[in-house]
Amino acid sequence: MSGPLRVVHVNEVAVAGEFALLDGYAAWFLALVIENTPGGLEATLARSKVPFERRAAVLRAHAALGEVGARWRLGHASSGAGTTEPGDVEPRVPSAHEVLGVKEVSGLLGVGSRGVRKLAAAGSLPGRFELGRWVFDAADVTAEVDRRAAKAAT
Repeated sequence: MSGPLRVVHVNEVAVAGEFALLDGYAAWFLALVIENTPGGLEATLARSKVPFERRAAVLRAHAALGEVGARWRLGHASSGAGTTEPGDVEPRVPSAHEVLGVKEVSGLLGVGSRGVRKLAAAGSLPGRFELGRWVFDAADVTAEVDRRAAKAAT
């Protein structure tokens, strides 16, 4: 005799069959680790001989980690914090006029610091080089987070 389906409340991490459910901090951290692997995810897939037909799913999962992690970081960004633990700061969204450094942008986008500098140098992410370091307007970074989320959803 089966009763009604019971949905368990999830804080942080849960497993549902063959699926993993992660909170924003875990997603942000894992996306950052993956992005900082030598050569990036595509090179790792090639080295590990993942079948071509499975690569798209892995890339979508990485994009999902990046999206969830970026949204978590937008809610937990603190000036110059780099990495924050959940609950360390009150959730907030950076103001449109706020200026962010490479480390903050790295966390928001789920890419490594080198990746952020490459995006800026290529003109893919609006930024400016001031006093020996890259800086970015929060509105531009938020727009890039949204663009990546829309791309991942397709």
